[in-house]
Amino acid sequence: MKKFERNRRDREFSLLIRSRGKCERCGNTQTLQTAHVFSRRFLRIRWNPDNAFCFCCRCHWWAHDNPPFFTEFAKTRLGPKRYQDLLDERNNLSKLEV
Repeated sequence: MKKFERNRRDREFSLLIRSRGKCERCGNTQTLQTAHVFSRRFLRIRWNPDNAFCFCCRCHWWAHDNPPFFTEFAKTRLGPKRYQDLLDERNNLSKLEV
């Protein structure tokens, strides 16, 4: 995938996630950002809405500074099955069709 296309998809995905309108951790409506559960380097799930939360900048930093707590947050919010499905897809090594 060309960088231009990846960046376009990233912008559209970020708008989609931020359109949730408030931080999914604290409820703040300012400085909203897209926080990925699993790194964006995993293209297979990079634009999967289950792989992202709408966080304010403070909660986004919390997620990066506290990975174990963020993982528990994600598991609780997504539920065990959706979280495991996301993890399985992240670990899928088959060729990605784009």
